[in-house]
Amino acid sequence: MGRKCLLLAVVLFVLLPALSARALRELCQLTASNIEAQSAINGFKFAVKAEKKADGVHFIVTVASGQATLSSFLESNLTIMDGQTMIASIPVELRHNDKDKSVWAEFVVAEKYLGLSSYKFINIPLEKDGQPAPIQEIFWFHLSDFASNK
Repeated sequence: MGRKCLLLAVVLFVLLPALSARALRELCQLTASNIEAQSAINGFKFAVKAEKKADGVHFIVTVASGQATLSSFLESNLTIMDGQTMIASIPVELRHNDKDKSVWAEFVVAEKYLGLSSYKFINIPLEKDGQPAPIQEIFWFHLSDFASNK
C-alpha cells in the first residue's frame, strides 16, 4: 500500500482563529510491517510490545530520539472502540527515560476492544525561541495490528 504518511495542511489561524494556532499536521500510521521503515523515515525510534495477560493485552510503547528530537511538548492518547462506537478517548501518561532520551507509555486493553481501538503519539516540535511550532507530528496505530504480532 506504500507509505502511509500524509501531509495535511490545515490553516486554522485563517479558518478558525479562535481555536488554534497549529497549522500543519503530519500523520503517519504505524503497522507491525512498517514500523522500522517509518522510524528511519521520520527520525524517531518506535517500539511496540504487546503481551496477552489475564486482564487483557498489555502494551508498552517506546519512542526514542533518533535523527529527530523529541520535544518537551508531547501528547499520548488511547481511543477505545467497540465496533464503530467510541467508548473512550483518554490521555496516556508518558514516562521519561533520561538515560536514552526516550519516552514510554504503558496500558492494558481488554481483548474484545482491540479491533479498531488505537494509540496516538504526538510530538510538537519547538521553535528557536522554545515555543511550540505550528506543526504536529502524529504517529498512530491500531492496537490489533501489534497484539496479533508476537
